[in-house]
Amino acid sequence: MAPARPGQQRGAAAAQAAARNEKGGPTLIQTRVKENFYQDSVKLMRIASSIRNMEGVEEASVSMATPTNLELLERIGILTPEAQAASPDDILIVVRAASEEQCHAALEAAETAICGGGERVALEEDGDTFQAPKSLERALDYMPEANIALISVPGKYAFSLADQALDLGVNPMIFSDNVSVEEERTLKKKAAEKGLIVMGPDCGTCNLDGACLGFGNQVRRGPIGIVGAAGTGIQELACLIHQSGGGISHAIGTGGRDLSRDIGGISMLQGLECLARDESTQVILLLSKPADPAVADHILERARQVAKPVIVCFLGGKRRPDEGNLQFADTMDLAADLALRHTGRTLTAPESAQTDSIVEGKHIRALYTGGSLAYEALYLFREAGVAPLFSNIHMDGAAELDDPMRPHDHTVLDLGDDVFTVGRAHPMINPELRNDMIVAQAAEADTAVLLLDFVLGYGCHPDPVGAALPALEKAFALRPDGRLRILAHVCGADSDPQDLCVQEEKLLRAGVQTFRSNADMVRAAIRMLHG
Repeated sequence: MAPARPGQQRGAAAAQAAARNEKGGPTLIQTRVKENFYQDSVKLMRIASSIRNMEGVEEASVSMATPTNLELLERIGILTPEAQAASPDDILIVVRAASEEQCHAALEAAETAICGGGERVALEEDGDTFQAPKSLERALDYMPEANIALISVPGKYAFSLADQALDLGVNPMIFSDNVSVEEERTLKKKAAEKGLIVMGPDCGTCNLDGACLGFGNQVRRGPIGIVGAAGTGIQELACLIHQSGGGISHAIGTGGRDLSRDIGGISMLQGLECLARDESTQVILLLSKPADPAVADHILERARQVAKPVIVCFLGGKRRPDEGNLQFADTMDLAADLALRHTGRTLTAPESAQTDSIVEGKHIRALYTGGSLAYEALYLFREAGVAPLFSNIHMDGAAELDDPMRPHDHTVLDLGDDVFTVGRAHPMINPELRNDMIVAQAAEADTAVLLLDFVLGYGCHPDPVGAALPALEKAFALRPDGRLRILAHVCGADSDPQDLCVQEEKLLRAGVQTFRSNADMVRAAIRMLHG
């Protein structure tokens, strides 16, 4: 894509801001609008994070000009008339810096990152290139054997593209959110009629035949197949299995609403059928947060008919007794262990960890980047009778926080929730907010234990622990009495780009206790609380 032509780009003039920079001088805000220009939000947020680190830049935003993003600009004090005049189909680049030169440099860097490259795509290792296709039909001309389309566009466009993919005989994986329930149901019914499957919407993780789509870990191939309505839950299962010497045949994401009454588990049923037929899959693992009871019964009835062992882990629900080929688990480490045992392996035993009792009246604060991991933690705390218990996750037995930015008592936070990600990348990509909260919660005198997760793999931050080390150092410095415990679980594999062993070693050197699984970490915190 070429840079905006004259007439397509507005608002390069500076607007004087009321704020003043650190040296007491005036702060400038400049805006650039790229009309009718779309880029994936994750890419835009990465660009914004990069230019914030440029010299003299105090604040920056690179985003689509949606009403939600305009509200964010207003909250952080950089909403300009040019931004207000933009349409939701435009890209906004807004920079606040100490000088006009620094504003201009940041704007130019952002536009180069948005527009630079990508017009031609490498086709073969010999260097041949072709013009990047601008439609699904054209993409299939280049890749006629393709049978999956990864869709990551604003939600209002996702339905149309997924529908086109189905008409072309291609299975859509919809990374996008903000697709309505009615649209999701329509797509999934159509896919079922065509013998296809819709993965999503809001499907962040799939591993199909060894290929990671969205967030995913580099785990070995093997005989265990997963169908999951929980993205980081799929990652946790796959990594626990990998670390114990096992492997994954396929991991099929369904989207988080699939097991609701409105959708009826359409994609999970199709994923179950796929793995039941797949010769490379010997054991099937079904993963979800609590399902609608009638939908769960329907899925279990079909699972009973499969001629393979089926492990069922519906997080947050009551564990059922095993029956026939079905085995039930209420935590992901137990589910992984049950699956491994069918292949002649067991889950690697956790190392013993220090579990000193915490001072009476002190609290646990769990700051999660992975939603499924947060949900599992909340469930375990509830079952252990930890109270008073608060969260931004809905679960019976846990009270809702009035302000998620101000945790109190025992709190489990899912920092990937929409309230934390408006205008910023998911915390698995951009950990700045979580790092700030580590320091803030360490400064609270009633915080005795901090629980943290670090998720590795494709699409995640290239060094999440390294990015957190300054915050961890500050946290311990705030509590020189040594009464703050920080526990961490790294969800990843040794073969991931970030390297599980390297990340864990950094945590250990920083004084943080590490745990093999999320559930192990939570159990250790409960032991600290109960003595």
